[in-house]
Amino acid sequence: MQNLRVGGRIAAGFFIVLLALFAVGGLAFWSSQQLFGMTEKLHRNSLAVTNAALAANGHILDMRRNMSAILEIRRDADRLAALSEEVSARAADVEAAFAIVEERFLGDKTLVEAARSAFAAWGPVRDEVIALVGQKKRLAADALTKEKGLPLIQEIDDDMHQLIRITNEQADAYIANATTVFNNVIIWIGAATGGAFLLSLIAAALAMRSVTRPLLSLTEAMRGLADGDNDVEIPGTGAGDEIGEMARTVEVFKTNAIEN
Repeated sequence: MQNLRVGGRIAAGFFIVLLALFAVGGLAFWSSQQLFGMTEKLHRNSLAVTNAALAANGHILDMRRNMSAILEIRRDADRLAALSEEVSARAADVEAAFAIVEERFLGDKTLVEAARSAFAAWGPVRDEVIALVGQKKRLAADALTKEKGLPLIQEIDDDMHQLIRITNEQADAYIANATTVFNNVIIWIGAATGGAFLLSLIAAALAMRSVTRPLLSLTEAMRGLADGDNDVEIPGTGAGDEIGEMARTVEVFKTNAIEN
């Protein structure tokens, strides 16, 4: 350290401080990326699946209401046609929602496939019920609904509720995990910041000490020379920095004082 010039010592101290700051910044960036990845996964999968499943469930409920209204029709062909079109439109919405669920659901896909299969099986039953109502065979339409339609609807309802429950549990797990990571990030960044601050203090103290101590010793020696003590030892003459140059200059003064 004594052979390192004063400017080099100060630069080394600043380098250590910058290194510590870069370390804290790198930790903060890595942690933010971790949180971003969890948030993206939460949004892309669990929340998207939950929203799609809820949307599908809502469309299915609309279809059930429309089918119940169809069973009440007597002779209104226009109303039958309008409700049939509404049922078909909602069925398309359900299929679109199922596509999102099937793509992004992280659990057992057989549950999604079962719900989608039951919904697909309900399609021909709906069409037959609508046809029977159009033929004014209301009793046959009621019987078909009770025999085939309602069991399929119940199966769909059970599968959808189970699917929503699982996706909600996954979302809760992701949120809990993200919260844990966030709390750990706060602790890590706090500890790293404190460590960087402590390291900076140590580096500054060492740099100051490496300069002030030799200067104090040299000052004492110069004071001794000024008081006429030619036997005083000049410290730091072997140092390769600016203080060493000063010490060697004082050594020359001492030698001249002794010779004179």
